[in-house]
Amino acid sequence: MIRQANIKDAAEIMECFKAVVAKMQSMGLYNWSEAYPSLEKVTADIENESLFVTLEDGRIVGMMTLDEKQDRQYVHLKWASEGKRILVVHRLAIHPDCQGKGMGKRLMNFAENFALHNKYEAIRLDVYKESPARFLYQSMDYQEVGTVYFVPKGQKDMDEFPFLCYEKIV
Repeated sequence: MIRQANIKDAAEIMECFKAVVAKMQSMGLYNWSEAYPSLEKVTADIENESLFVTLEDGRIVGMMTLDEKQDRQYVHLKWASEGKRILVVHRLAIHPDCQGKGMGKRLMNFAENFALHNKYEAIRLDVYKESPARFLYQSMDYQEVGTVYFVPKGQKDMDEFPFLCYEKIV
């Protein structure tokens, strides 16, 4: 089941993010940290009604944010869609206990249906270049558009990380 998150979900969402960050870091992926995603970001996404969760056996095991906020670096890329109705996927995460069970694909199918129902022209997202999640997007026919660079939140002493940008016309 996928549903919109509510404020009562915030603590459980943060626990899920904490588990995801620990798994990522055990794999040598440091683009997320204890500082990101933050409770403030989660709370804002809930208040904006843009955070969605997926549940298994009554517990939150995955989440993503859907909104129209494109990073300012996106303007430098050559997107296939030049339209104004663009849906952007942020912070898609699946609890490590549930990874590899199709939950990420389920969330992305939800995003695509959400985009169609709400008359968006395309879906855009970025993903850390070393993240295995990039294979999910490739398998679902998202087209790589280019690369942007971010310094991970809360990690000022690190170099910028490359993030691949993907788009799918819906």
